[in-house]
Amino acid sequence: MKKLIIALIAVVLLQSCSAYQKTSVSINEASNTGEVKVITTTGERYVFQNIELKDSIYYGVRRKNETLVIDTDSVSSIYLIKKEKKSPVAASLASFYTIGFGGGQFYNGQWRKGLIVVGISLASIIAYSNGFYGAIFAWPASWLYSIIDAPISAAQINKKIDQYSLAPKYEIYNIGGNTVHVAGLKLTINLN
Repeated sequence: MKKLIIALIAVVLLQSCSAYQKTSVSINEASNTGEVKVITTTGERYVFQNIELKDSIYYGVRRKNETLVIDTDSVSSIYLIKKEKKSPVAASLASFYTIGFGGGQFYNGQWRKGLIVVGISLASIIAYSNGFYGAIFAWPASWLYSIIDAPISAAQINKKIDQYSLAPKYEIYNIGGNTVHVAGLKLTINLN
């Protein structure tokens, strides 16, 4: 049982990692592509939700709509962050098997939410062991919340990933007896 729990924790932690593209891209290529990691020539690292170009100036957009001007001369490398889809079933099972300790939230990469679930569970166990017996109901409540929230959050993460997609497109047309090969990119934006 101990090995199973260790294996489950390892899987949950590995699943919540962001994968970076192996080769660096230019700031122009990274513009408006989604989440990126920027490393400066001084070794500073920034993660931006997006890089936007306005009036010939690049801006790094962080969470909560905070923007920073990016000095292009000080950028050493830029990596695109590849977001992986999350399985709602795996998220739910991770929450179920971690018994109120936020496994599904950690699997989804929602560290704050997972730590809140862990905090509530631990606080209720500590309160119960100190004689406050009514607190024991908070632990199963946080467990139930975790089980319900994890697959819903996984589906929302997947919907956000599916909202935009950019894929290579290659088509062959026959026009007036001539074969025309067309290569390009297909941008799909799902507005639903």
